[in-house]
Amino acid sequence: MLATMALPAPVGAILGRLRTGVATMLVGGRGVAHMRTAPAASQRRGLSSSGTDNTTTSVGSIHEPVYPVTFEDVSRASFRIREHVTKTPCNQARKLSKIAGCELFFKQELQQRTGSFKERGACNAMMLAGRTSAGLIAASAGNHALALGYHGGRLGIPVTVVMPEVSWLLAYLSGCFLWLVGRLATWQTAGRSILILIVGSIACAADTAFFCCRHQVAPLTKVRNCIDFGAEVIIHGQHIGESRDFAFELAERRGLTYINGYDHPSVIAGTGTIGMEILEQVPDVDVIVVPVGGAGLIAGLALAVKTLRPDVKIIGAEPERCASYAAAVAAGEPIAIQIGGPTLADGLAVPKVGTNAFNTCQGRIDAMCTVSERSIARAVLRLVEVEHTVVEGAGATGLAAILDGRLGLEGKKVVTVLCGGNIDTPVLGRVIERGLAADGRLVRFLAAVSDRPGGLADLTARIAHAEASVKQITHERAWVESDITKVLVRCEVETRDATHAEEVRQALHDGGIELIWNFQDFDPAERFNREPTRI
Repeated sequence: MLATMALPAPVGAILGRLRTGVATMLVGGRGVAHMRTAPAASQRRGLSSSGTDNTTTSVGSIHEPVYPVTFEDVSRASFRIREHVTKTPCNQARKLSKIAGCELFFKQELQQRTGSFKERGACNAMMLAGRTSAGLIAASAGNHALALGYHGGRLGIPVTVVMPEVSWLLAYLSGCFLWLVGRLATWQTAGRSILILIVGSIACAADTAFFCCRHQVAPLTKVRNCIDFGAEVIIHGQHIGESRDFAFELAERRGLTYINGYDHPSVIAGTGTIGMEILEQVPDVDVIVVPVGGAGLIAGLALAVKTLRPDVKIIGAEPERCASYAAAVAAGEPIAIQIGGPTLADGLAVPKVGTNAFNTCQGRIDAMCTVSERSIARAVLRLVEVEHTVVEGAGATGLAAILDGRLGLEGKKVVTVLCGGNIDTPVLGRVIERGLAADGRLVRFLAAVSDRPGGLADLTARIAHAEASVKQITHERAWVESDITKVLVRCEVETRDATHAEEVRQALHDGGIELIWNFQDFDPAERFNREPTRI
């Protein structure tokens, strides 16, 4: 994508101003044009989650205090926020219990006003720090920003959120598109102008979606929602790291208190209230499975649960592509890791767990596991189909670990936290399709069939006879060089399950059709040209 290209300095500077201007226009006139470096300092005065002053020396950042979180902090937080956040239900999932082989309960934190558990920590931190500073500030591209914006508006506390910029290609395409429309509208028909509008919009949306996923850039819908809640939104930085650096500088300049979304002690104490509620709602729980990103959620929850019920097992689940907690355990301290690519659990894609969170977890986590992208997609699909619940990838990671069947939970009473439900509609569609593919209910294959009349009809007839449904089919003549009488057909077929998919494959094989089943990303024509064997 052009968004990742290195540009000459003058061109980059111009485009930087252009993209910032467009972002400012899109989010209602708030923006910052230039990046700055925060001045060095060595100390700050913080406020503990119990309300006492703590002067701390920085570990990693002057704006992120490091001190222990206690059960007293969690207990105080529970009392403090009880009228400001939703006490979410913890209901048994009867159908999924049969599938998982255990008595499964869901703690439905996605029912919070902003759609995630982040409200608990944000509300607790705001009710403490908001009274002692000129306002609060955070760098966030997601749920933490929404939580701060919402509760800041409710409590009358000024909130500033620094978010990464939208893609510069969005600005570039938007400018080109508007110019084209202006030029062509004078002589093209209305129909063609509308076509240009549609194509331009799709291109802009595609680039923005790619850039947001790859660089943790804030989707414009979340930007707008934060503004609607009353927060000041500043668009600054190519990624969340640059946004955080600028937020530190702004905090120094304005006298604001920086609130880390997963490692601030008051945030950890707030999330611990989830554990207290689980023990109240499912008093005989055996195991709690918790999604892990920056580790703030599992830290607070484990602190509360292990204090009240040391016999309850706490298991953390993190995506394979960003197993930052496992890396911290191996190193004995939080370390930054290289994220192994985009993940469906983007809310857990934190390259380094928090220091306070890691320290709080010590001796309280019984096991950790990682889950694949296929497992996460399958878990999202199960929740949509069986529970009629829309959950983001991060929120479904705990269920993914349970459904993988590697935790030894048979016959136990298990709770997992559905920690968020803020998933974009286009992303949900793609995740569902990946879940169907992981289930074997959506398969793709390549078939070499006769180019004579009836060749394609024979293929589709055999698929229909096997009671499968063709979702998409592409007919290509140019790519099979070894046999001029053959054409290559790409098919996507819907089946009932993996067993049915194998029956379809066997039926086509028995009919003498050359296949490459569930092909991956390579040039399939080369295989047909070099290896014209039947499978």
